Amino acid sequence: MEDCTVDSVTKPAVAVSACLLGERCTWRGGDNALPAETLARLREACAIVPVCPEVQGGLLTPRQPSEIMGGRVVSKAGEDVTAQFEAGAAVALVEAQAAGCRFALLKEKSPSCGFGRIYDGTFSGVLVQGNGVAARLFADAGIEVFGESRVGELLERRGE
Repeated sequence: MEDCTVDSVTKPAVAVSACLLGERCTWRGGDNALPAETLARLREACAIVPVCPEVQGGLLTPRQPSEIMGGRVVSKAGEDVTAQFEAGAAVALVEAQAAGCRFALLKEKSPSCGFGRIYDGTFSGVLVQGNGVAARLFADAGIEVFGESRVGELLERRGE
């Protein structure tokens, strides 16, 4: 993850999924970068704290896709990777809290970062109500979680 200097006195600190910032850390080895204009607005308005709970939990890039099944995180190959997801979520939360983050902008549908809707565990593309491991941990800690489709709402709320 790139280092960032958090200046939460002038800009609110926001934990952001590193893949949304253009870091090549997705399970495929790519990124999910936000449009350049959106990234520029985000960087201007917020002190960004990049997080990737999967990488922070020790998973490699690229890696097998994973989904949540019966409360466990399992790779498509059948490996239980719950411990790595939980460890990475804990590291990401500590970093976010240390930076004073009140908000997080996380990758939607992810078994780590998805908030509100995630894949159903069958690797068939079906979405169900639920939260990823890191998103749930952030929300439980009082950090308001936004998916990337709600970045405009986050930019409006950041000043509260």
